Amino acid sequence: MEHLSELGVLRIAALVLASVVAGVIRGFTGFGAALVMAPAFALVVPPREAVVLITVMNLVTMTQLLPSALKNTDWPLVVPMSISAILALPLGTWLLVAVDGDLLRRVIGLVVLVFAGLLMIGWQAAPRPRLSLSLGVGAVSGVLTGFGGVGGPPVVLYLLSRPSGAVRYRASFISYFAVIQAFSLIPLLVAGLIEGRHLVLATVLLPAYFLATHTGTRLFARANDGVYRQVAILVLLAIAVAALIS
Repeated sequence: MEHLSELGVLRIAALVLASVVAGVIRGFTGFGAALVMAPAFALVVPPREAVVLITVMNLVTMTQLLPSALKNTDWPLVVPMSISAILALPLGTWLLVAVDGDLLRRVIGLVVLVFAGLLMIGWQAAPRPRLSLSLGVGAVSGVLTGFGGVGGPPVVLYLLSRPSGAVRYRASFISYFAVIQAFSLIPLLVAGLIEGRHLVLATVLLPAYFLATHTGTRLFARANDGVYRQVAILVLLAIAVAALIS
């Protein structure tokens, strides 16, 4: 509890607010929580601690989202992408040391911006997915996840470009990110970065995150395919802009 007293009421309230906004977005779209949590948390706690908190909170709340998503997941796409992403994670960690991070983030932001714009005007990929393309998208996502936890956009763009419905889109996002987040936890555990104070703070934030995720899920249940697609693309655009100006 000493760590909580050091943070103070206002800082904890800021973390709770960020968790609420992130939870609603994640409950609705199945992705995008880190867009809100990462920069907001990093203003209150050290960046490394922010990564730990986000990873732990997302994994715990997967118990809330994953059961209903499993039966609607597009497994022929998700399985090869997940395997490829897991294998590519170490390369992303190497790039974190070897490459100019700001430049790479801006390149990622520009690419996401272009493809999100194409999705807005109705562009779609071929109806039959190619295994090689799924493996490639997964590899890019894995590298970007290892580089800085930004592996979501390639997968989201790829799946949204396919002719499918909102339920299948969202379920596939949830299942894919559940696998990737579980494997992202391993380096944190091996490095001994997860401490008791992180678990205490996560426990304080989780009730608000759970409730907000539930609210986002309820909102999703009322949305049609068109609304879901528009919201998902807007979240992608926000990620791209954040990468370009950060």
